[in-house]
Amino acid sequence: MTAQAAQARNTEMFNLVEEYQKSGISQNQFCEEKNLSKSTFLYWLKKYRKQEKQASGFIPVNISGFNSASEYRIELPNGIQIHLSGSEGLELIAGIISKTADRHASHK
Repeated sequence: MTAQAAQARNTEMFNLVEEYQKSGISQNQFCEEKNLSKSTFLYWLKKYRKQEKQASGFIPVNISGFNSASEYRIELPNGIQIHLSGSEGLELIAGIISKTADRHASHK
């Protein structure tokens, strides 16, 4: 496959991933409607997410079920791990995220 053909395939499949994300339907239903194998779709979804992560420099953070006695861990891409516990740890994490987001927004 030529570089141009590979780029065209990337664009086509990334457009499908974006269409899926906006559709609100299940992966199975989307694949069925697009006549696409689930394994192919998951391959391109993973590739799309990896590219988005690299492009933005940020990854999504999903937070749920807070407990003041909980332990929290942040693992950075370079392998460094930060362990915190209790409500103070959660407040520290929230502060770091807030300051980082503020700096990122001011550089746009």
